[in-house]
This record gives sequence, C-alpha cells and structure tokens, in this order.
Amino acid sequence: MTDAPFELDRRDPERWLAAQFASDPARPRIAAVFAFADELAAIRSKAREPTMFAIRLAWWREAVEEVWSGGAVRKHPVVLALAAAHAEAPLPRAAADALIDAHEADIEPEPHADTAALRAWLAARDGAVVTLAAAAADPALDVAAHAVALDTAGAAWGAAGLMRSLPLFASQGRSPFPASARASTGLRLEDLFAGRPTPALKACLANLAGLACSAKGLKPGLNPDAFAAVACAATAPLIATRMLALDDPLHLAARPAPLLTRLALLRAVIAGAL
Repeated sequence: MTDAPFELDRRDPERWLAAQFASDPARPRIAAVFAFADELAAIRSKAREPTMFAIRLAWWREAVEEVWSGGAVRKHPVVLALAAAHAEAPLPRAAADALIDAHEADIEPEPHADTAALRAWLAARDGAVVTLAAAAADPALDVAAHAVALDTAGAAWGAAGLMRSLPLFASQGRSPFPASARASTGLRLEDLFAGRPTPALKACLANLAGLACSAKGLKPGLNPDAFAAVACAATAPLIATRMLALDDPLHLAARPAPLLTRLALLRAVIAGAL
C-alpha cells in the first residue's frame, strides 16, 4: 500500500486496504471520510481537559457547517478533502453530525451503562463513518434503505476498534466496557487504569468480541464501490480473535496477520458479504 492519503495505510491499514477494492474515482472520497473520522477520534488524545476538548469538537462542527453550506472552507487538508468529496458525491449531513455527537462521549471515563447502550453508540459513531464512506463511494446510494446494514457493519468494526484501542483507553483513564459488564465480571477500574491484566478483563473483552463478530455473514446489498467502503468490518472477527489471544492486551494491540487480513477482505468482496 503506497501513496495513501493522510497516512491511512499506517493509521488504519485494514480500512485502507479494503478501500483499495473501490474504483479509482471513489477511493479518494472514501479516504477523505476516513481521514475525517480519524481527526475526530484523535481529539481526546490531544485535548484531555474538558474545555479544550469541547473547543476542538466545536471547531469540527463549524468545519462541517462550512462543507455542507457549499461556501469557502477552512484551509485544513482534511476539511478540503471532505469538501471535495462532498462536491463530487453529496454526503448525508445527518451522518456527519451524528459522528461528531457520538464523540462527545469520549471525554467521559465510563460513558456506557450496558451492552445495549454501547452497541447503540457504536452504531451511531462507526455507523456514521461507514454511511459517509459508502455514500462517498456511491453517489446514488439510498442511505435510508441500507441504514440497518450500515449501522450493523459500523458497530462491529467499532467494537473491534475498541478492543484494539484498549491500551490507549487505559492510559487515558477511560473504560471501553459497559458498566454492567464490568460489574458482572468484577473488573476494577483501578486494575484497568494501572495496566494490570486480570481474568475479569478477558471476560469484558469477550463481551466486546461478541459485538465485533455481530456483522459476520451480513450481505448489505451495496454496489462494489460502496461495499469496499464498509468491507473493513469483515476483518473485525480477526481483530477480536487476536486481542483475545493476547496474554496482556493492556500493553499490546495486535493486528491480524497481513495475509489473513487480505484473504478475509478478498473473500468478503467476492461474496459481497461480511
């Protein structure tokens, strides 16, 4: 993978590799959406104080308003790329707003009460990303008709991402697990934040793994370009399996073997199913 915009091949190799199955015109638009999502996800690492976090999130709300208003936009490479993508393939504004809204929870140490709430948040956050990416890939996409499939794919990919981001969450004093799962397994926040792996941690990860595998076999009925934008979800079970196999998932964020990733994506693209 070379010449990936915004270093997506390094920052999110499975997602970028999946996008390579899209046509040449669609690929830069998909990349713009993924870069937008990465910028929002990075805010919490750059602004740990609530006021600064809110300011940075508000900056992106203003940027989205500029993009969708069709006027001049701020000279930020991702904003410019997003505006260009929107000009070529109109993107759903509701999904962009939903993505930013979902990231408001990033400042909370334990934002989700139970698995249902976590799944709804993942569907809102990562479902918005795959919705925007699919719409960028296919200008004729009927987003409403595919909403359930896109949310399901997004939630699965998002759950795998939470598992892989566990070391980052712990270092920031945040828990990716629902409070109910932590209570039922006996996982203590002090152990999580101190980087101490416990059997309770593995039990909580298994709960996330179930969500990561929830889109397995899903046929979203998208055209090839749009499917390439969401095909990364086909690798979510591989990521979950690798994270569950780690002795110390608080200090390692293993990726699946590159060959397995490629095979999973190729199989998904040929079958049109996650």
